[in-house]
Amino acid sequence: MTELKPETWKKFGRVWVKRDKSGRIQQWLTNEEYEEIKTIRRLNTADVVIHRLKNFPQRRNEDQPQRNPFRRKNAKKTKITIKLSSDVVNLLDFLRGRKSLGTLIEELVRDSLKQYQTLE
Repeated sequence: MTELKPETWKKFGRVWVKRDKSGRIQQWLTNEEYEEIKTIRRLNTADVVIHRLKNFPQRRNEDQPQRNPFRRKNAKKTKITIKLSSDVVNLLDFLRGRKSLGTLIEELVRDSLKQYQTLE
C-alpha cells in the first residue's frame, strides 16, 4: 500500500494507483476501498473493548484506587466499541454471575473480530 499514489480520474474521482516503471497501471483502488483497508488495518492492532450497556452493570474491585477523572487520555490507542443488541445484553445479564461463561463469550467476540484480519 506504500506504493499507491493518489490521482484524480474523471469517472471515479480520487483513486489510489500503483504503476510500474514505464507508467502502466498495475493496481488501482477507489478512495472508499482504500479508506476501508486502512480502517481494517488500524482495527487489527486495536484493543477490543466490550461496551457494557445500562442493563449490565460493571462490578468494581474495592481494592482498586479511584481513578482521577481529569487524567490525560492516551489518544494514540484505538479502541473498538461494540454496541450490543438487547438479546446479547440479556445473555450477559444471565452470565453476570458466571465468570467462566462470561470469559467464554468475550473470547468468542474476539475470535469473530479476527475474521477481518484476512485481508492480504
